[in-house]
Amino acid sequence: YIGSLGEAGVFHLCKEIIDNNRDECIKKNSPGDTIIVEVTNKYIRSRDNGRGIPTGMLRTILETNQAGSNMTRDGGMTAGENGSGTATFTAMSSELEVISLRPTEKKKLTLRYHEGVLVDEILEDYKDKDHGLIVSFKPSKKVLGVDTIPVDMLKTWLSDFDYTLPRQIKMTYSINGDVFEVKHKDIDEFFNVDIPEDGRL
Repeated sequence: YIGSLGEAGVFHLCKEIIDNNRDECIKKNSPGDTIIVEVTNKYIRSRDNGRGIPTGMLRTILETNQAGSNMTRDGGMTAGENGSGTATFTAMSSELEVISLRPTEKKKLTLRYHEGVLVDEILEDYKDKDHGLIVSFKPSKKVLGVDTIPVDMLKTWLSDFDYTLPRQIKMTYSINGDVFEVKHKDIDEFFNVDIPEDGRL
């Protein structure tokens, strides 16, 4: 489902996590307009301020292949590829924590996994107004062969959000403590190149 192991496999899983946040904010029936990502050598944490996943569905979505709403393209286009993203990063994590904040339900659900196995499920009454989904992921060396995050690959990929993220979505990300803000540049700026005087590229 992810095509490769090692660093490339971890990179794919990290993209799945961030793309899920982006997809939520793009959906027409979502209040989401902000994404915050933290990347270190050991883990990635990504959150949005969308609807959160209904507490009664969260385990199913994390543990069942092709169970997410992206399989039906609910509410618009998505960046997801085959509907397997959530199940793959659950199965291939050494440590995974997913928090769904659902003020509409007045509930907060926290799920924790170790090597793909659920070890903690905490459903709490929730009276705050914050809403959305928070995912913290560490890759499994047992499955992927590495337990580190490919920071440079992610930094390059995230920098392209300057050109591809819809302008109504605010996004900040930190790379080992250095903070960046998505700039929302025009796509034609991406293709600007300096042409030598002789006209050759």
